[in-house]
Amino acid sequence: MKRTGAASKNKTTKRWSQKLQIQTRWSDTNQRIQLLKQSAEFIDNNHAKGIAAADIHQHLGLHARKVNEIFLRFYGVSASTYLREFKCKVLFAQIRSAPKSLQDDHYPSAGMTGNPGEKRAFKSLYGISVDEHWRRSTAESARDQAGKGAQPTLPSALLEAEETIKKLMATITEPKANQENPCGA
Repeated sequence: MKRTGAASKNKTTKRWSQKLQIQTRWSDTNQRIQLLKQSAEFIDNNHAKGIAAADIHQHLGLHARKVNEIFLRFYGVSASTYLREFKCKVLFAQIRSAPKSLQDDHYPSAGMTGNPGEKRAFKSLYGISVDEHWRRSTAESARDQAGKGAQPTLPSALLEAEETIKKLMATITEPKANQENPCGA
């Protein structure tokens, strides 16, 4: 005897999942841009609190995969990798701007603990260790007593996001301009 209920149920489930996929499809670029900006603002406002990628996911109310998809699309790295590199950039700028402070005082304000993993990330990003950067900054500060050099500003995740969005939008609209005038004249 053939069971008709199971086949009917499978068709209904398949149709329902297709409708759900249509409703939750991530094809809206503007929505992704807004989510990227919201996450960047959150990072700017909270990086010193030692946030993790999970905090970004919770703030946006999205699953980690969706947030990582956004970061991969715009930056080419996951949200956790971006956040780690951002904290390293903050630490670099803080040491550069206040080298006379103790090195360990800079970690908490950058949202870091100074653990070996963070130190490795810093070295891979800048090619020098945190200790060496601090020593060089201290030596440069001693030589430049007048403070004539420009003070580095702290990085801004929001400004970085806006620059990345501009670059991306320029590449999206550029081919259309080339198609309208293929000779370039």
